[in-house]
Amino acid sequence: MTTRETPSAGANERKVENSYRTLWRWHFYAGLILAPMLLWAAVTGAIYIFADEVEQVLYRSMLYVESGASRRTLDELRDIAEAAFPEEHVSSVLVKGEEDGHAVIFSMHAEGQGTRYVYLDPYTGATLGSRMRDESFFPIVRQLHRNLYLGMTGRILMELATSWGIILLVTGIYLWWPRRKKQGRDSGGVWWPRWRSGTRVVLRDLHAVFGMYLMPAALVILATGLFFSQVWGRGYLTALVVSGNAPDAFFNPPHSKNPNSAPPLSLQQAYETAKAHDPGLSISISPPHDEEEGYGVGAGSADVPHRRSISVLDQYSGEVLTRTDMTNASPMLKVLSYAYPLHVGSIFGLPTKLLALMTCLVIIISTVSGVWMWWRARPRGSIGVPRRGQDRSANRWFVLLLCGTGVLLPVAGASMVLFFAIDQLITRVPRHFRRATTKSPDR
Repeated sequence: MTTRETPSAGANERKVENSYRTLWRWHFYAGLILAPMLLWAAVTGAIYIFADEVEQVLYRSMLYVESGASRRTLDELRDIAEAAFPEEHVSSVLVKGEEDGHAVIFSMHAEGQGTRYVYLDPYTGATLGSRMRDESFFPIVRQLHRNLYLGMTGRILMELATSWGIILLVTGIYLWWPRRKKQGRDSGGVWWPRWRSGTRVVLRDLHAVFGMYLMPAALVILATGLFFSQVWGRGYLTALVVSGNAPDAFFNPPHSKNPNSAPPLSLQQAYETAKAHDPGLSISISPPHDEEEGYGVGAGSADVPHRRSISVLDQYSGEVLTRTDMTNASPMLKVLSYAYPLHVGSIFGLPTKLLALMTCLVIIISTVSGVWMWWRARPRGSIGVPRRGQDRSANRWFVLLLCGTGVLLPVAGASMVLFFAIDQLITRVPRHFRRATTKSPDR
């Protein structure tokens, strides 16, 4: 007895096949067009992962000092820093949580100039050195990573690469997933590369298998990168402020009160007050600029978000006017606080930094092997675009997923229109020439 495929079953299979073919084509377009930017982001990101460790070596003579019997006050050190650079003013001071053996770092600023870091010995008051923030190696790498030094245009391009990087990962896993069970055969090409096969097979496995294993880590790195992007990131910050979830210390700082005309606290007194609230943590203090502002205080490090806090102190009484930490932060703010350490791999120290480095290397390998694989396999005189489906039918879930992705990733959504136009152009132009050739008379 034979079974006949029903029309509805055949239509469903055709829709699945068409959806698969469409995903493959779009994966091909995005991967090929955005390969340079994906490589750029992965290489600069890999370099930046160990920025803190490398800077501790490069600037060791400015970061570390010999402990002494007594320390200068922060006010005395500020005077020394401003005397060394009289045209600049102190915008903030950073005191490490482990005070002994560490320099005090002043951030100084002048109109029309960048930020200068000045390193002072807290015991002797000696100026250990200074450097411009944006002229150092790793800040330059960070700018190259974020915007290619092309301003807003570069930020949009990097957001485009990040957004499509997420889409490439998800579609790549869908394309990697075995569509038919291999009966009586090994799992080469699925769970491990087939090293003894030809170059084409090895390239395909390098492209797919390694990416599959580190897909979760790559997805986290790419997704958290969106928080620092031009469109998606600013949209998130806008939603944070509009919804009332932003910390008052940044967006609505309260004013200091001085009913009895008391003298303002010194910088040292403000530091001692802040240190009492967050003992053992690094403290950053921004002095007030007028009689109404308070001392802006940041405690902890971005690498350890669960111990981080921001607050404002009354410049006269030292009263905490507002404070935001993980005990009262909104869910949106907590997510934002974890974005940076997850993005650079510093969330759990060296192990996650090594994982982030491996992920960047896999992104590089997958990108290079994908382009190389296409270059070797493309037919002569053709781009080598993957074949279309039999017709335009597609699964409903595929259409909904495509629309949802365009909404969640707006820069990628806008580019989808362009990719669709390119796809139509590549398909119809050769067809037009074939028809013109068929109709033309022989000569």
